[in-house]
Amino acid sequence: MKIVVGLGNPEPQYQLTRHNFGFLAVDYIVAGISSIREKEESLYVYYEGEIEGERVVLFKPTTYMNRSGIAVKEVLGKYGCSEGDLIVLYDDIDIELGKIRLRMEGGSSGHKGVQSIIDHLQKEGFVRIRLGLKRGDFKPEDLTSYVLAEFTEEEKPLVERALDLAEKALIRILRGNLLQAMNIFNQ
Repeated sequence: MKIVVGLGNPEPQYQLTRHNFGFLAVDYIVAGISSIREKEESLYVYYEGEIEGERVVLFKPTTYMNRSGIAVKEVLGKYGCSEGDLIVLYDDIDIELGKIRLRMEGGSSGHKGVQSIIDHLQKEGFVRIRLGLKRGDFKPEDLTSYVLAEFTEEEKPLVERALDLAEKALIRILRGNLLQAMNIFNQ
């Protein structure tokens, strides 16, 4: 079994913002699964189903981003899984919009949601699917307003491309081909 979490902000006004790219990825993947069931707990909304013959739980914490680790720890415990069964989808400002990068372990690189997961699990050994947000005209002093803004119409094709790549990468990972997926998607 694999546990897949998308990071984002559950408040309605942030639903379609760049910082909710992880939530958008979970929604995109869930939309392609015919036999999925949605359920809700106090700390997260989750979906149980199968992808490529692998039982998966996809979920979105209903906590603030910097408290995502609480929900992740609870879901892992509920299903008797470890950090090695965890795949985290989240936005990354250091990667070009429309691209993704996979990572097997490591620090948070300043992402508060990832840092919360590391803090609560006391481990860094989980897979990350990082969804790029960077644009050529990005200026670091605009970081907060940039990530909390909605994607523009001209960005939406790149967003769709990244979501499609994330789903394909997840399928490869579920098939047991993490290193192969990294070679393909980290180009």
